[in-house]
Amino acid sequence: MHKINVHLLGHMSQCETQESSHDSKSKDFRQSDSYSVNETNHTKAPISSTGGTNNKTVPQTSEQETEKRIIRRSPWIDTSSSESNSIHHVVPIKTSDTCPKENTEESIIADLPLPDLPPEPPTELSDSFKELPPINYGQSNSSLGGIGDCNAYNAINSKKRSLEDNETEIKVSRDTWNTKNMRSLEPPRSKKRIHLIAAVKAVKSIKPIRTTLRYDEAITYNKDIKEKEKYIEAYHKEVNQLLKMKTWDTDKYYDRKEIDPKRVINSMFIFNRKRDGTHKARFVARGDIQHPDTYDSGMQSNTVHHYALMTSLSLALDNNYYITQLDISSAYLYADIKEELYIRPPPHLGMNDKLIRLKKSLYGLKQSGANWYETIKSYLIKQCGMEEVRGWSCVFKNSQVTICLFVDDMVLFSKNLNSNKRIIDKLKMQYDTKIINLGESDEEIQYDILGLEIKYQRGKYMKLGMENSLTEKIPKLNVPLNPKGRKLSAPGQPGLYIDQQELELEEDDYKMKVHEMQKLIGLASYVGYKFRFDLLYYINTLAQHILFPSKQVLDMTYELIQFIWNTRDKQLIWHKSKPVKPTNKLVVISDASYGNQPYYKSQIGNIYLLNGKVIGGKSTKASLTCTSTTEAEIHAISESVPLLNNLSYLIQELDKKPITKGLLTDSKSTISIIISNNEEKFRNRFFGTKAMRLRDEVSGNHLHVCYIETKKNIADVMTKPLPIKTFKLLTNKWIH
Repeated sequence: MHKINVHLLGHMSQCETQESSHDSKSKDFRQSDSYSVNETNHTKAPISSTGGTNNKTVPQTSEQETEKRIIRRSPWIDTSSSESNSIHHVVPIKTSDTCPKENTEESIIADLPLPDLPPEPPTELSDSFKELPPINYGQSNSSLGGIGDCNAYNAINSKKRSLEDNETEIKVSRDTWNTKNMRSLEPPRSKKRIHLIAAVKAVKSIKPIRTTLRYDEAITYNKDIKEKEKYIEAYHKEVNQLLKMKTWDTDKYYDRKEIDPKRVINSMFIFNRKRDGTHKARFVARGDIQHPDTYDSGMQSNTVHHYALMTSLSLALDNNYYITQLDISSAYLYADIKEELYIRPPPHLGMNDKLIRLKKSLYGLKQSGANWYETIKSYLIKQCGMEEVRGWSCVFKNSQVTICLFVDDMVLFSKNLNSNKRIIDKLKMQYDTKIINLGESDEEIQYDILGLEIKYQRGKYMKLGMENSLTEKIPKLNVPLNPKGRKLSAPGQPGLYIDQQELELEEDDYKMKVHEMQKLIGLASYVGYKFRFDLLYYINTLAQHILFPSKQVLDMTYELIQFIWNTRDKQLIWHKSKPVKPTNKLVVISDASYGNQPYYKSQIGNIYLLNGKVIGGKSTKASLTCTSTTEAEIHAISESVPLLNNLSYLIQELDKKPITKGLLTDSKSTISIIISNNEEKFRNRFFGTKAMRLRDEVSGNHLHVCYIETKKNIADVMTKPLPIKTFKLLTNKWIH
């Protein structure tokens, strides 16, 4: 029996976290769908559901009640400098920014897609709250959103869905799965014992899903005659293109015995059906088994960063740009290859014992991507008058046009459509360039750009989604969808715990379930990375459990896929900004959930907005173990600043308008530390150096640090699972 002996997580006492305001925030979100706005009443107001700081309002308790709830406080942090500021107003840090000082607070938060909160009357503490049950020190389960027992609040006024509702909605149990896919009836040969923490620590990356077919699958043994004929047609088209581009030396064939084996590269045909329905064949080299001596490991194959594409799209909307989409056929084959390499001829030649020498960068070779990048980069700079933006590979610009390059796909942005046409004419002189969408209409135009289905009406709006793609891909995962026609209202339920008891599975069954998790989380990650930033917390948490495929973990994954299916028509909505002054506004909203991950790591989340439009998000486990809520918030903010500065540089390169940079957090104690010059606030050298660096970054980059109510902090969806009402409230203005 194969065993992995790793100790489970130590128990986390709830009393250690009840004092922390972030934990208070997390519990209040999980227990109730309502909020209280009476935050200035320090005697009768309930524990604030806004949370997120160390100086939130706490109800007065009697000595008897205090004895019932023994709280071990975290080291004290002075927050007196922030108490004088009303929590209903933003608190900007004083910097030497060149932007006008007046109305800076209002300008930072103006036009952000923050929720509208209805006013609510103040509420009294319920009698049931005063009779809280004793704290359970033996809690040892880790939830989808954290560690600890939150059931004390849930038992009082939680509106969480019942277990019966959950079973009715989801119905994706392993029994159903096994019924649809009959497993082997052979007796078990061996079993594998898996510990949760060992499995979480072993996760390094998510393997991509294989979406292609081999030659034998597409042609030799394909029983679909019509599809087989289309693949045969695609095969011959690819061979003709290879010959046209003079990919190999056709004058001489080499005997295998005469060539150094390490210079021989295996090759194969792969087949797939593109999103537009066309059948594609491609002859590729097996670069995965290529000898290290046959390529330069220092060369890089660059593609446009997703944030660069989203930034360019956002600026295009605000500046009424034309968007033109191009495709360069057989792009890699335009790049010569320097090394001496040989491949086996295609199957139809019937020369399995011979070799041919490569002359062009065949798809699949380690160096092909880098060779093509250097080729097209040189042409764009020398022949098209472009320059590459420093620090942002594959983003090229001149005074009139911006180009985003992703392998053989190009997206052009310009104020004047004729500027795009001039670039196209120059590209056609050297490359087989196909115009996918010129973008000349003033009506709504539909694009398919790098997997994003975009609807764009110049000067009005832009909508980004993946409905058609998801409608095609999700059913192929063989996940039971909508068994009774009911739809899920949230991607996950707060208060659910992942059981830490070790698994004991047959070796083959374990591998099959891990592979299944990789497929499901792989698709979810792709969708979340592209535009569904509201799902990133759930995706990140479940991705850590890929190697721990318990029934519960799989059911949670099914629930996430079910929610994506139910909301596949949702889009990321942008509207053209109408600023009072011609400036760009770049804002990051930050949040952290203290100690709610295995090994008491904190979950941090950031959402980036350009002129009020969400262009990206990140949810991840903090790399360092934070010792307080404030430290977790500081860590989250410090993680956001480098990307914020890089985006700021990119925006200024593409659009010469002045830029205002804002950083929003719901932690008043963090703002106090950033503003204050008192080093006594720092408990130790490590915490001090982290905070001092943040001070330097804020002042040196002219960042406006502002306070935002937790009830309006849309980054909260990045750090914990939320009740349905709260989840909808924080996302319905930018995802709908």
